Amino acid sequence: MLWGMGVPGWVAALVTAGVFAAFLAAFGTASGDWNGVFWRAAGWTLPITGLLLSAGHAHRGYEHFGLSSGWAWAAVVAHLAVMLLVVLVASHDVHFRELHPPPPFLPEDDIAYLARYVRVRRFWRIALPGSVLAMVLVGMPAADRWSLLATMGWITLAAVATPFLFGLVAGLWVRWRNRRSRPLLSWIDPVGWGMAQLRVAERENWLFVVDDLIGDLGRRSRRPALRRRRRTKMIELIGSAMLLRHRMSGEREDLDRAIEVLRSLLELPAPRVDPHRSARRLQLSTALHAAYLATSDPRFLEESIQLQRRILEQTPQGTPLWTLTASNLAVSLSEQHFRDEDLPTLRESIGLQRQAIAATPTQPYREVLVSALPVIFSPRTGRAQRRAAREAVTHAVTNSHHLAARLTNLGTSLMFLHTADKDAETLAEGVAALRRALELMPADHALRPWALRQLADGLCVTHADDPRTVDLAEVTGLLQTALDILPADHPDQAAVLFLLGDVTARRHADSADAQDREAAVEFWRRAYAVPTAPPDLRVIAARRWGALCAEAGDWPAAADGLAAAVGLLPRLASRSLTRATRERQLSHPAGVIGDAAACALAAGQPQRALELLELGRGVLLSQTLDTRSDLGLLRAAHPGLAERFVRIRDQFDLPQSSAAADGIDTILQRHTLAREWETLLAEIRDHAGFAGFLQPSSATDLVEAAGDDTIVLVNLSEYRCDALVLTGGELRVVSLPQVGDAAVVEQTAAFYTALAAGIDPQRTLRDRLHAEASMREVLGWLWDAIAAPVLDSGPGGGRLWWVPTGLLAMLPLHAAQPVDGSTSVADRVISSYAPTIRALRSARAQAAASRPADPLIVAVASADGVAALPGALDEAAAVAGLFPRARVLTGHEATRDRITAELPGAPLVHFACHAFTDVTAVASGRLLLQDGPLGVVDIDQLRIPDGWLAYLSACATAQGSVELLDETIHLTSAFQLAGYAHVVGTLWPTSDRTAAALATAFYTGLRAGSPVHVALHEAVAAQRAAAPRSPSLWTSYIHVGP
Repeated sequence: MLWGMGVPGWVAALVTAGVFAAFLAAFGTASGDWNGVFWRAAGWTLPITGLLLSAGHAHRGYEHFGLSSGWAWAAVVAHLAVMLLVVLVASHDVHFRELHPPPPFLPEDDIAYLARYVRVRRFWRIALPGSVLAMVLVGMPAADRWSLLATMGWITLAAVATPFLFGLVAGLWVRWRNRRSRPLLSWIDPVGWGMAQLRVAERENWLFVVDDLIGDLGRRSRRPALRRRRRTKMIELIGSAMLLRHRMSGEREDLDRAIEVLRSLLELPAPRVDPHRSARRLQLSTALHAAYLATSDPRFLEESIQLQRRILEQTPQGTPLWTLTASNLAVSLSEQHFRDEDLPTLRESIGLQRQAIAATPTQPYREVLVSALPVIFSPRTGRAQRRAAREAVTHAVTNSHHLAARLTNLGTSLMFLHTADKDAETLAEGVAALRRALELMPADHALRPWALRQLADGLCVTHADDPRTVDLAEVTGLLQTALDILPADHPDQAAVLFLLGDVTARRHADSADAQDREAAVEFWRRAYAVPTAPPDLRVIAARRWGALCAEAGDWPAAADGLAAAVGLLPRLASRSLTRATRERQLSHPAGVIGDAAACALAAGQPQRALELLELGRGVLLSQTLDTRSDLGLLRAAHPGLAERFVRIRDQFDLPQSSAAADGIDTILQRHTLAREWETLLAEIRDHAGFAGFLQPSSATDLVEAAGDDTIVLVNLSEYRCDALVLTGGELRVVSLPQVGDAAVVEQTAAFYTALAAGIDPQRTLRDRLHAEASMREVLGWLWDAIAAPVLDSGPGGGRLWWVPTGLLAMLPLHAAQPVDGSTSVADRVISSYAPTIRALRSARAQAAASRPADPLIVAVASADGVAALPGALDEAAAVAGLFPRARVLTGHEATRDRITAELPGAPLVHFACHAFTDVTAVASGRLLLQDGPLGVVDIDQLRIPDGWLAYLSACATAQGSVELLDETIHLTSAFQLAGYAHVVGTLWPTSDRTAAALATAFYTGLRAGSPVHVALHEAVAAQRAAAPRSPSLWTSYIHVGP
């Protein structure tokens, strides 16, 4: 019982706890110093509790003044409630003002006002409890008054002493928990503290801070009692930290984790109003853009752009988030232009960047804050003014530190624009923007190496336009500074080293100093050696290394550099990319394979030249052959590995599309599959007997593939041109001095110009005869320059497979003959073609199956958008007449779905229809069926288990794209990859009459027991004998296969 009031102890305890909690809230909202909060809360709790529990005495005090019992209790309750409320509010305000004294920038009258404000609240904080105490004393017996005052004194003394001891113990506990000197704020508000850490880590380039933050937030976010909103914020911060860690260290695993974390946040059920969702989309788009830079997979870039455009649509213009998103979208569009060379996209990017820079405060956020503080803290400021000042500070804090990065992006985009418009003012503006960006960046800023590199690149472009305006020593200094900042093996090191090599090579071009040449080669060699750099940059660096050595006549070093570039081509066309992207990637280093082989030959390394030609050509073809290899030995020895191989292979074989159709999860899954594939291959090769599983063949194995016949690889290069002849277990090198890049381009143009005139029915007979004569001249050049030297080097009668490189793949080497027609290749050997020696080996294995009896015949006489082809039905009828049980699909039966369903059960198929090929587009070949085209990509998806022969009696089915000649991507190769060992195709359009006659002769020979190559050879020979002076009629047909 307390003071004779008869209050139970448990009631007193409850009241004390409630009052203590109220004071904790009052003081805690004003301060983060919890030691002081506990001290003050405890100090005020006990006296105020004592007054509350003395309500009975106060009641008698009010009765003493003549109030009835009921009114007296009402007055007591009101008095105590007002006292408690006033004390709590006054305590909060006084404590807040003690911790936050008036800043010196406030006017004097505002400072005086705040001082009076504190004094008034201190007065009422004492006056109200004093009034309650006075009423209690009035209501108490006189004998108990001194006892109450003494008790209140002891309570006050205990309230002062106990919290002091408690604060001391709490301080020791916090120090023990914080053994690594972690600020107390991190325990109270880990998210706010984490955001501050990220800002500092990015600015100072402190990787260890990011690592500590990721570990700490990971532990906290796994606590089961954590509230959902708190956990979501922590996970979001982990994603941001992982993304920053990737930018600082270049580790791919960090990027994958960041994308996974940020995607998981967006997949959570969203509340009706979620102001943070757009910010999370922006973070994910930033991670996806980084993934594009790391993998060159355009699906990441497309998804990033989609997210950024969606954010801009949903965000008011002028807000900090809109400005940040516009800047990021501009960077993504700039990357898209660099990939697609779309000038309007680049101009849109520059426009967005200018808007973002215009909306970015030019003042440092500290200056903005100083100017806004008087408005924010002044007690006379209205609510609207205070809100506007706070928004200005928020905008400055969010965007001002991005100004340097945005200027860097603008400078880079303007340099891209300069390459298109060649405007010197555009370039000058870009260089000025980059210089301004570097002025704003601190020395250790995470983006400083990038800005230094971009400025150096801009100065290199300026030097190329006018060498007098740029000092190369300044450029070298910028790049060396960037190199010193970057950590070892950082992906950006390769770009800096590449530019250093470029600058040094420029200096070598001016001075002819051998030391500069050696230094440039060393820089490019080091750029190539950065394992984390993008493969395309490494290929370019290795190619420049080889080219500079070749220029100096150092052929072994040149071969090393160019061989390094060729070795990266499979990585350049990673399986994680879509088919279209892989084709685009391989089109950039055109000619490097032939140059590498030529330098190896010049260095006296013919075996290496052969291996390089086989490794670099047909990269996509080899990837397909990898997934369709015979797994019999692997299944017998290691069935578990074979099962994993089949699982991954089947997933790779699924049709691919763009990011918009697949979604980012499918893209990530494909990248994961690519890593699993490489890991699986390494695991298989670790087992005894499987060290060479799916490895490139050695020169010895390649030579043995020719057997008793002959394989001829004709290499085209700017350095030299040769034929590598594989025959009788030997490798011979035949020099071709008449062949060169310019000569091949000239002859190819002449041949196809003449061909267009020779097969044009609108031309006069005289024009067509003249065109045929021009074609014979080109065949004569092929004989003199290539065929005669090759055949005279040793190959006698029998089989010969041509494996041409570069633009030579467009010319009919098998039909070469002297202009007078006295002899020809066809008189000396039976010619076939092979995309690569490995493809030839694979076709040989497939051809071992028994010869099928009856064909599937597909004839399409009319298709949408093309002229009628009446001879197709006649040809189909002629072929069907030779095979009584042939299945014939014509008219409405010759549809895409029906034919793709029939092909797996058709070992022998004959097509008589239109075909179309665009030589400027990769994989554009397609057969025109009744309801639509059947293209190269569609055929690649087929798997023909017992395929033997596909006869494509259509136009230009063996003609590939000039953009990717060494990949031999056309309808003929597609059918062979699908599973047909033998494929008969055409290099250009043919007439209906010739096609029908040749097909009939071919199948007649085949029915008589002739091999496929012999049957075609004899059919073509008959046509040649009938029209020897019209090569357009019989040179088109070729055989691909064993």
